[in-house]
Amino acid sequence: MTYIDIRNHLHQLVKLEFQSPVTTSSCQIEEYELRLRMKIPRWYLDFLEKYGSIQAIIDEGSSIYLFDTLESQGYHQDYYNENYNDLDFRTLLGNDLGDRALFYSERDGEPGIYVSYSIPDEDYFKYLAPNFESFLFDGVGLKKYADN
Repeated sequence: MTYIDIRNHLHQLVKLEFQSPVTTSSCQIEEYELRLRMKIPRWYLDFLEKYGSIQAIIDEGSSIYLFDTLESQGYHQDYYNENYNDLDFRTLLGNDLGDRALFYSERDGEPGIYVSYSIPDEDYFKYLAPNFESFLFDGVGLKKYADN
């Protein structure tokens, strides 16, 4: 899907800044899943395959950068190195180029995208949306993200 195709389908509160293709191999994904001790959600891998890595502005103020799986693994190791083993069963999906992070979690039986500030503590996770397509294209959770 081209930059223009993506831009034309985004929710009205989302402005695409850039998009880049993702070239993560299945071996790299499997290695990352072993470290996470969980399967990376299929919807996340499908989203990356279809749209690539994206940076956007939400509601004219909040940035969002969605990682590919290699960036996600790197951020896990770099930002949360001392707590890396505490991050089991969640996947870092992106950040706001600042102190907010987006995670996939299955907290309280509600799998999906959660936002948290720099300390990856599930007590501070706030549920946003079931997946990126509903978040970016349908607007599910956008106001909650922009207001945090």
